[in-house]
Formats: sequence, C-alpha cells, structure tokens
Amino acid sequence: MNNEKIRIFSKILGILFVSSYLLNFIWESIHAVLLYEGHNIPVYDYFIMMSYVSTIDGLLIVIIYLIISLILKDLFWMKKLENAGIYLFAFVGVVIAAIIEFDALYLRHKWHYNALMPTVLGLGISPLLQLSITGILNVLIVKRLLKL
Repeated sequence: MNNEKIRIFSKILGILFVSSYLLNFIWESIHAVLLYEGHNIPVYDYFIMMSYVSTIDGLLIVIIYLIISLILKDLFWMKKLENAGIYLFAFVGVVIAAIIEFDALYLRHKWHYNALMPTVLGLGISPLLQLSITGILNVLIVKRLLKL
C-alpha cells in the first residue's frame, strides 16, 4: 500500500471514529434516559458515562468496518458502497449488539430496561439496532466528507 492510500485509510478510520462517537453520544443519551432504569445520577457522572459508552461504540464501529474490509478484501469498500457491505455491516452490528446486551442484562446484570423499551427475545430493539444504524450512517458521512 502506498503512502497516499495509507493517508486516506487513516483519515477514513479517524473520521469514522469521531463521527461515530458524536452520533452515538446523542443516541446513547436519548435512549439511556427514555428506555433504561437507574439514570438518576449527577450531570458530570452522566456525561462521563455517556462519553465512555460512546467511545466504546465508536471503537466497535471502526472494528466492524475493519471486519467487513477483511471479508470483502477491500479496505476502501465504502467507495463503492454496494449492498454487500451495508448488509454485512447491519448483520455484524446486530450480532455484536446482541452479545453485549445479553451479557449486560442476563450475565452481569449491569442494567435493566424500563417499561417503554420494546424488546425482541428479551433484548431491547434500540440497542440491537444502534451499531448497525449509527455505523451505516457514519460510513455515509465519511464517504461524503472525504468525497470517496
């Protein structure tokens, strides 16, 4: 890989992480208050918690991008952005989210849904779809920002 491709790939990953962090901060903040129990904490602590989970979400989206790059054997698959990449992103995002939610809800009991959270097989729909939706939106954002 030449220096120009390395530079572009680094930009893709950097912008993907930053935009994913920001979009997931908004998503997490909204659904944490509306759909989970136990968020009556001081604003500073809430901000730190949202920053932490949004950082994890941003890293997971970058990892999903890299996984799809390996599957498609193309680091720049977002340039073409064909259905295969989008479907793979959605599938991998839901699988990772399901593992995280199942672990947090049923194995480690880290959080609980309130009555407003719609569920499928006991897992919240909002968290199940989050990585897929925010990830695909952020791939589109990066593609547009970098004019790929």
